[in-house]
Amino acid sequence: MRRLILPLVLVASVIAAPMAHAADTTDPSAYAAQDSRIASVLAKKLGNPRLGRDVVVNVTNLTTGTTVFSHDPNDPQRPASNMKIITAVNALSQLGPDYAFRTQVLSGPDSTQLYLKGGGDPMLTTKSLENLAVDTAKGRDVSVPITVHVDASLFPTPTNAPGWTNGYTPYVVAPVRSLARLYDYSNDTTTHAVDVFVKKLTSLGFTVTRGDDVPAPAEATLIAENAKHTVADAVHLMLLDSENNIAETLYRQVAVKRGLPADWAGAKRAAEDSLRELGVDPAALSLYDGSGVSRKDRLTASTLTQLVALTTTGDPARFAEMYADHAMPISGQTGTLKSGFGRYVTKASKCAAGKIRAKTGTLFDTIALSGVASSVDGAQRAFSIMVNKRPAKYSKLATRQAIDGLTAVITGCS
Repeated sequence: MRRLILPLVLVASVIAAPMAHAADTTDPSAYAAQDSRIASVLAKKLGNPRLGRDVVVNVTNLTTGTTVFSHDPNDPQRPASNMKIITAVNALSQLGPDYAFRTQVLSGPDSTQLYLKGGGDPMLTTKSLENLAVDTAKGRDVSVPITVHVDASLFPTPTNAPGWTNGYTPYVVAPVRSLARLYDYSNDTTTHAVDVFVKKLTSLGFTVTRGDDVPAPAEATLIAENAKHTVADAVHLMLLDSENNIAETLYRQVAVKRGLPADWAGAKRAAEDSLRELGVDPAALSLYDGSGVSRKDRLTASTLTQLVALTTTGDPARFAEMYADHAMPISGQTGTLKSGFGRYVTKASKCAAGKIRAKTGTLFDTIALSGVASSVDGAQRAFSIMVNKRPAKYSKLATRQAIDGLTAVITGCS
């Protein structure tokens, strides 16, 4: 059993390197009073029974580069969808926001033999596939039968990630394939995608036979392509709606980019190596998937606040897409932090509506929130709060609202 909560308040210790430049130009004493008040109130509010006894917290002042408050910040915790912060950072740093996913139609030496090749586009839609079929049909003799083979070889045959429970697939997260449609949470996502493509060709008058699942031949010729969706598009929706399938595809794409196998082991290594290159030590972390669905995943509050610091003040241009409109949820307004979900609507938290951008996280026993808060004193403060072993006597919403109350304190609400 974890020890009883004995909050540790720190008001002036320098945090991780990505924010060191801020401390060089700003006098920490200018914000000392507010930092002290925040620390004092948070220490008291950590006793809220809706949080339980397994809660970690870290708050840092991004303007001064100092730690405001921490409680067990280096204790590895199950992060739930806060893992998507890791995935977003790695995708943007490795692939870049403008990287375009390519779903292609190729023709073999026999022009009647076509290959629908998945490029791991997590944003692929029914309309995308239908448009691809229309482009494929251009200039073709409708009287000549077509065989459509399927190349989904970019990713290996799907398996469950370590820590995925049987009840999670495919309803919470689908098997990871390189040819699948957005929001398809089913066991056979590739077949469904191919069916859309074939059905559209058939509607255009072609006689179409579903061929084999084989890689396209090296000498195949490109005849049509969808390359309209980018990493930025995927990161936006993944963060806003906490979309698991997008996260798992991006997790594999980082492995592909780094020349590693696009399986769970390769993606894990790619994620760890990417973090090291960014100056983040993954030694205390467990990165078993990209979505946070795995019950084996572990992050620390200190690492999450370090990443928020990196993406907001350390290298903001590189990671701007994480905080673009319709990306990281805004308290009480957008995405998984909408007021309609009960977020930032209580007496203790509604004053913080619109002042926080943060990633939510939920499993049945885990509630998390990590991001950045704008305060009344003009400073921005990064925070990470993770509750594991959520008290079963309280609802998930009750614990979420207790965390909302903590973050409201960081904005300067009383």
